[in-house]
Amino acid sequence: MTSCYKMKIFQVIMVAVLVTGLVVTTNADDQCDNQLNSCLFGMISSLSMPVNSEETFLAFVRSTSVDELCRVIAGGRNCVQHALDSSCATQNVHGAVHAYMDVATYACSPEGRQMMETAQKSPCLYDMSLYGELRTEEIACTSRGHEAVLSLNPDHVEDAETPADPEMVCPIIEGIENCITTNVSRVCGAGLGQLMGNVIAVMGPPRYRVNCAERRRRESFFASKTLGRLLGL
Repeated sequence: MTSCYKMKIFQVIMVAVLVTGLVVTTNADDQCDNQLNSCLFGMISSLSMPVNSEETFLAFVRSTSVDELCRVIAGGRNCVQHALDSSCATQNVHGAVHAYMDVATYACSPEGRQMMETAQKSPCLYDMSLYGELRTEEIACTSRGHEAVLSLNPDHVEDAETPADPEMVCPIIEGIENCITTNVSRVCGAGLGQLMGNVIAVMGPPRYRVNCAERRRRESFFASKTLGRLLGL
């Protein structure tokens, strides 16, 4: 595929998964790209979401209920899944599409819904200067992480057929997650910071085509064993 996807994580979260943050540049002759585009623009249309300025976008985020977002997200997710099962079935679909599917599932889970409702109260949604700081922190964390992944293999692209090495890439994703959580929490409060960090944890592995679940399981196991030894258990 010839698509190029650019993600703004804040928009990914607050419109719950790449409705405005996922920008698609398509090949007009590619049925898979066209079908994915139709799903994305269908969600934007369903939400009547303004895209003319950051101020109107933030007003939209503050005023739109999580229930309404998740209603539209469910339709968008079904649309994308249909594309993956049909016109995209034989194509090497970009990792961002799989990230969309995973974040869609998380965003409208009970935990995701609660966190989005908390994040809607963040001062960064009411103060443009704070929102500017949020964007600065987000770009700094994600850019450094993306460059670190690319430095492992300069020829690596997110739609490469060869999976990346999880032992190398997963720590970078965790670093982005921690950077986002810490710095956004400092500027915007813990609610939005934790939500954005969680979304990085969910969308990072499919974006770079790695499975970090096993590594996290091992780390949790060894941490428990270490704590047990320290406590004499």
